[in-house]
Amino acid sequence: MSEWQPIETAPKDVKDAAIPVLLWSPSTHTYPLFGRYWTQLDQWEEDCGATECNPTHWMPLPAPPVHP
Repeated sequence: MSEWQPIETAPKDVKDAAIPVLLWSPSTHTYPLFGRYWTQLDQWEEDCGATECNPTHWMPLPAPPVHP
């Protein structure tokens, strides 16, 4: 798994297909968030409920489990 990286290096929205990542927002949460950046809104949003957040760090999502 990757290390946490500064939010400035995170991938941004590309033609309405925002890339989901893990986000860390210590001012609003005590746990990592699953979210993405929306250029149309110029903000990061938590995927569960489309709540705006102000993350400081990000990490790529891990690969899903492999099923037999």
